[in-house]
Amino acid sequence: MNAIVLMAGIGSRALTVTDGNPKCLLKIHGKTILERTLNNFEKVDPKITKCFVLGYKADVIKKYISDSIVINPFFRITNSIASLWFARDYLEGDTIIMNGDVCFSVEILHKIVEQKKGNYIVIDSLKPSNDPVFNSNNITDWKGEYAGIYRLNDFGTRKLKNEIENLVLSEQYSLYHEKAFLKLINQGLPLKKIDIAGEKWAEIDTQQDFENAEKIFRNGSI
Repeated sequence: MNAIVLMAGIGSRALTVTDGNPKCLLKIHGKTILERTLNNFEKVDPKITKCFVLGYKADVIKKYISDSIVINPFFRITNSIASLWFARDYLEGDTIIMNGDVCFSVEILHKIVEQKKGNYIVIDSLKPSNDPVFNSNNITDWKGEYAGIYRLNDFGTRKLKNEIENLVLSEQYSLYHEKAFLKLINQGLPLKKIDIAGEKWAEIDTQQDFENAEKIFRNGSI
């Protein structure tokens, strides 16, 4: 299994809490988002091949990572679809794709890894959906907030790789990578959900998100 973690962006909406530092190095109750992610993979399955896509202040982040690193040198003028395109060599077989600003418990990663082979999107059914990509297309097959993580099997991964290639080469590199994923869903890609309702997680986009994450992880859970 592969895992691609996208963390090339500047995180401009969270500058009030990051003070210009990489968002993945933001501490949530004493542990950075990146540290939690690395610890979770080590606990669940250290054999998973991990690729981290960096851009903004990559040199600062590199020293914390011993896994594969890919650089998106155009992070200031592109979006996450370009970052995933740069990591396209890792889009093969069973693959987890996640945004690098998601702070999540080890239990969530267990749920993702332990599923039988298939295509899955991680959803919290207790939270309202506020994702601009999925909301704008009226997806109604599930209810809840998309947690910034999905997992594809070999077929789904190959389809996603082709879709990303087509979009980037047609100069649509300002899109979220989820736009390509959504196209596959609309084309009939078999998809199941992993419901993480009640588990500890937070995606950090704003100062409010950071404050909420501090409350969620107050007990120091990894």
